[in-house]
Amino acid sequence: MLAMATAAMHCLALALQGGGNRSAFPSIVGNAYRVRRSKFHRSRRRMATPSAMEIPRAARADHGDPTGVHRISVIVRCHQQGRFLAEAVGSAREQSRPPDEIVVVNDGSDDETAHVLAGLKDSGPLIVVENPVALGPAMSFNFGVSASTGSLLLALDADDALSPRFLELTERAILRGADLAYGGVERFGNENGYEPPREFDADELGIENFIYVSTLFRRSYFDLSGGFKPDLDRLGLEDWEFWLAAVEGGARGHAVEGCWMRYRRHPEGSRNSIRRSAALSVHLRMRRLHPGVVSWWHLARWAARSIDRNLHGRRKVHS
Repeated sequence: MLAMATAAMHCLALALQGGGNRSAFPSIVGNAYRVRRSKFHRSRRRMATPSAMEIPRAARADHGDPTGVHRISVIVRCHQQGRFLAEAVGSAREQSRPPDEIVVVNDGSDDETAHVLAGLKDSGPLIVVENPVALGPAMSFNFGVSASTGSLLLALDADDALSPRFLELTERAILRGADLAYGGVERFGNENGYEPPREFDADELGIENFIYVSTLFRRSYFDLSGGFKPDLDRLGLEDWEFWLAAVEGGARGHAVEGCWMRYRRHPEGSRNSIRRSAALSVHLRMRRLHPGVVSWWHLARWAARSIDRNLHGRRKVHS
């Protein structure tokens, strides 16, 4: 397994550098994949666990109020995005199942954010956390959680928004036994389109991230992992590491139809376009941090995909 992953990583490194016989790389990894495939699937069947919907509540750890009644906290992270903030907070306030509290973390903004916050506080309950200087999305979320009281948490960036039934439908999934519940993604702004939620698959999550940051989850997993890791901010991958930690801790996810995050696309808004060389370093780190979820085989499969995308220009998934 390690030799297979090492070979795939070596191929990826050469492909990224533009050297060697590039056309041979997919066949190298592909042949190794076929050799290992049947053994891998036999191993996976032995490790298989029932989905979150199949696990009796009594058989699982208690991650919320034993009465089944939850408080939902929406944590809005805002840095220099005051012009979008009212729309984000409004989408949370107008939910069919309103949150029990909204926390806005003003991360050292010097634009119109303070003025917008003043108006938002006049129009309804709002908890505001002020960072004197910009600390980044991860620390902002962590501080927002510290100021919150909810047993269920959801991060929302100030330039994004939620569809009207997002909290209602994701909370329903959690009440039925899930630990992480997420919807689809509607892109708007400089890019338009809709991406339905992908079925939850812990094995696939070990290869690449497909769960966006606006996901409703149980607070106990935040307490278990210590929250988002600030050093992953610049790559926009703090959420992927958090989902891996949660899954390694036993969390079960569920894709929810009928709700979505509205993901605004604008030049200064996305942190998810990273160099492939940096992605390689991050995937190796995820392997070190979460060996129970990210194996060498997962790294090899990610390397094979990256080679294919590098050669054929295919669009990458969220990671």
